[in-house]
Amino acid sequence: MLLVSFADQPLVPVNPAGAIIAGADGLVATQDLPMIAEGLDLVGILSAVQETAYSWDLTSDRIEWESNAASVLGVADTGSIATGTAYQMLIAPQYLSQRNSSIAGAKVAGGARGIGYRLQYQLQPMGRRSSVSVWVEDHGRWWPDAEGRAIQARGVLRVINDRYWEEQRLLHRSDHDELTGQLNRIRLTEALGTTIGRAERTGKPFAFLMASVNNLDVINESFGFEVGDDVIAATARLIKSKLRGGDTLGRYSSNKFGIILNECGPGAMRIAADRFLKCVRDATIQTSACQLSASISMGGIVSPSQAMTVADALGNALHALDRAKMKRFDCFMAYEPMQSRETLRRRSIAIADDVMSALDQERMLLVLQPIVSAATGKPEHYECLLRMQKPDGALVSAGEFMTIAEQLGLSRHIDRRTLELSVALLRKHPDLKLAVNVSGLTVADHDWIISLQKLTGGKASITN
Repeated sequence: MLLVSFADQPLVPVNPAGAIIAGADGLVATQDLPMIAEGLDLVGILSAVQETAYSWDLTSDRIEWESNAASVLGVADTGSIATGTAYQMLIAPQYLSQRNSSIAGAKVAGGARGIGYRLQYQLQPMGRRSSVSVWVEDHGRWWPDAEGRAIQARGVLRVINDRYWEEQRLLHRSDHDELTGQLNRIRLTEALGTTIGRAERTGKPFAFLMASVNNLDVINESFGFEVGDDVIAATARLIKSKLRGGDTLGRYSSNKFGIILNECGPGAMRIAADRFLKCVRDATIQTSACQLSASISMGGIVSPSQAMTVADALGNALHALDRAKMKRFDCFMAYEPMQSRETLRRRSIAIADDVMSALDQERMLLVLQPIVSAATGKPEHYECLLRMQKPDGALVSAGEFMTIAEQLGLSRHIDRRTLELSVALLRKHPDLKLAVNVSGLTVADHDWIISLQKLTGGKASITN
């Protein structure tokens, strides 16, 4: 008997002398078209695309296979997989629960079309002790009895080795840096976040190191970027070779690498850092131009005591790396919290929040200061001074927040709001002449200049 499946239709028996046609109720077998049936080699078609079909009676555990199953799957004969139990012994153990939960995994009420499933798993056709394996896609439907228990499953198995490895290759490319083969920045920060969460739950510390290849700009300038890439890739391989199992390496930026060391305290972090420094320092790197040597600088933290978030871990490790570079190249510095730095950081965060909230809630106000002519004693124009109104009504002068706002890149937003307020005031009082202070970054911003011309109708002028 031949079993055939089209799309989501259940497998149907076909007499080799008959044919398959599509009827209103699905696929039906007919004896009326012998000429077509004789020319349709369904076993050959399935074999050509490395597919086979099966019908599994879960009550008796018997599986009826298409006649090409042994050759497609690479088993000795179909008798060796004549039961569901025997077939499952060939599925790689890590995929058994996935398949069992997909086929008859729960008691459900099924209709005439059954419950569909589609999954991929690794099959070991020569047994689990053999290194031979194939990847298959298992696609079909199963039917429950009146109590919701599985009694029948019918499906198609397709060997997908080439497609699977292509999918894995594309998945690897999306997760890994193309030059070094290590985790890219996105996946590195995700791994760092996961490790922080685990450390908080278990109470076991870990170390996070930031390493930077020294003098990469000199190498690029002297030998070209291709040689610089060779040095970066080689450095990654050298660091990777000194990692323990379970530790993580990722490329953070052009010449920087992030290293996650599990269950690592301050003392072990220093020992590991020395190991990384030495392995890079002592190596000779073969590049496309010549043999070169390289060195790295490193900074590190121990979390969660020195960082409770990914942003803090990255920021503190980079700060420690900067200190290492200031001391000398080819050295390691552990992060040391400084109260003044922490105070400034917290103040910067608070000011940024206050400024953005004031902009969003329109709590930025203008105060006009008259500029009086010495000759006439009358105001020639008015200087627009910005004030930030707090939610309680208190006013904060621009001097208290503008310096930090400029450092954080908020000055353009503030200058844009100041311009809007000034133009709105001029529309109400056309006789006023106003002077507006803006930052140097804003004056160099072409979009801001265009906005100025549009809002003022081209009547505004800029002076230094």
